[in-house]
Amino acid sequence: MTETTPPVASPTWDQQARREAITAAEEVLTAFARPDISQGEWWRDLGPMMTPSARQVYNSVDVAAVPVREVKGKGRIADDSSPYLATVEISTDRGKYTVLMARTGQGAPWLAERIEPERGS
Repeated sequence: MTETTPPVASPTWDQQARREAITAAEEVLTAFARPDISQGEWWRDLGPMMTPSARQVYNSVDVAAVPVREVKGKGRIADDSSPYLATVEISTDRGKYTVLMARTGQGAPWLAERIEPERGS
């Protein structure tokens, strides 16, 4: 017998989805902004909150080189043109950062695809 994965419903944008995307992005950036901890601890906490492709990229980041140390404000969605993606802006001690969040369907967790300083910061 072959196991099949049930189809995931297409996501929709609603207030709950927006809150979940923002909360997940804030958690990701908070985990990212800890250059004073060990590489292993940093990755243990951050890795599960990343998409598979982001894990491949961020796994090689040297935590000691992360410039941001503190999240200073609440996130806000800057781009929600796709119900699968949300760009969340968050203030930090190094200016605004954007966290690109992705999900595979309705009810799927929001995972980080990219973390970067806002362009021009």
